[in-house]
Amino acid sequence: ATPGTRVHGITANNYTAQMRLRAPSTLNNPELFRVLDLELNSRARLIDTQREYIDAVTDQIRKEPLDIVTNRLLTIPRSSPLLIAPLLVATHCRLQEMERDQVTAALGAMPRLKQSGTTMHASTAKIYSPAAAALHLWTMQLIKYGDNPIADHFAGGVKKGGRKLTAAKNKLARIIHAVANSEEGYKE
Repeated sequence: ATPGTRVHGITANNYTAQMRLRAPSTLNNPELFRVLDLELNSRARLIDTQREYIDAVTDQIRKEPLDIVTNRLLTIPRSSPLLIAPLLVATHCRLQEMERDQVTAALGAMPRLKQSGTTMHASTAKIYSPAAAALHLWTMQLIKYGDNPIADHFAGGVKKGGRKLTAAKNKLARIIHAVANSEEGYKE
């Protein structure tokens, strides 16, 4: 682990020593603590790698020419650079230039209907799956924390029985398009 990395309030290089002091004498097995130390160091390195990745993504989407659209999208509730980056990739960084229907299709929010005889089947086109996952997670967060247009849209409609998640994703994609093209950013 990186020296000084904190895990549950204890630095990673002291964690095993703290565990040895607190462990009952029946568990005072050097091999057990060696394995625990290796696991802790491995997890600390993974956390460091993930932090570096998040910092790199954030730096990239805050540079020109993406800084304007990124700052606008960050005004939408529950947004984050990690949710915005895949959406920019899916739209080839042309979110502001695309039509609303092109954006919703690129983000996987507009299902295609296929009919075979009397059977209708909905599926999304081949899309950039990290963007679809980001849109899904963002929609779920907005629904969970309520008091926003997405949660209201999901709860309303279909005779107050609620709408499907696909409709809420489509609504978020439309809001993303509108905010990307609005100089003021998100306004409720």
